[in-house]
Order: sequence, then C-alpha cells, then structure tokens
Amino acid sequence: MPARHNPYKEGESWKTGSGLKQERMEAYLEWMLTPSSLREPLSKTKFAESLDITYQTLLNYEREKWFQSELDRRARGLFKAARLQDVIDNMYEIATSESHKNAVSAARLLLEWSGKKSADEKDSSVEELSLEDLLERVNAFIDREQESASVGD
Repeated sequence: MPARHNPYKEGESWKTGSGLKQERMEAYLEWMLTPSSLREPLSKTKFAESLDITYQTLLNYEREKWFQSELDRRARGLFKAARLQDVIDNMYEIATSESHKNAVSAARLLLEWSGKKSADEKDSSVEELSLEDLLERVNAFIDREQESASVGD
C-alpha cells in the first residue's frame, strides 16, 4: 500500500491548517509586542487559551525562525519609532549635566550614534575632547536633529 500524502507541514493538522497557524502566530506577535501592562489577557497561558491552543504551542512558535526574525524586526521598528527620541532626550540631559557622573560617556555615545561630524570635528577624536567641547558638539547634534525633524513635519 503506498504512503499517504500529508498535505500539512510539520506542526499542522486538519485542525490547524497553515492559514490558521499563520493567523495565530500573527496574533501572538502582536500580543508579544504589546507592553506587558497593556496585554489582554495578561498571561501567556490565558492568551494560549484564547486562541484555543496550548502554552507549548506558543513556545513552539517562539522557536520558529520566521517568528524570531519577525518579532525582532517589528520590535526594532517599534523601538525606533516610539522610543528613540526619549532615549536621545535622556542621553542629552545626562550629557549636558555638568554634575552627572556619566556626562562625558553620554556625550560620547550621542556623538558616536549620530555619525555626523562637521569638518572641524574630524581633526580630533571624541576621546580627546574636553567636557565643554563634548557638550558643544552634543548641542550642535541636537540642533541638527531637531531641524531635520521639523523639516519632516
């Protein structure tokens, strides 16, 4: 007797099918990307129940290469869009504080992150700059960022 053809991929069955599995994975991605305090339901177990699957199925989704790369891609996009300005603002506050113990480090990170240097900045390394020079360059960087952000509005 010849072997029966199985139309389903690994982890699929007549109950799940590829379309339903993809929908569930998409829903799980969205749930994972929601801040934990805003998730509905709050627990992973309850979320699995809401999809009529097991907790183990969610763990299996997490192991799939596509799920991992999609979660990473979407999380980076959310971070960049929603939180990057907050990070820059906080770094700026630290960098411009003369009394903060990490002021120089924050200023250097801002300058390195920006990747934007004027012609006169190319002559010296960030590590060689005084706190005042670093603060001046950080302020110039912030001004450029604010100008380019207002042009995009």
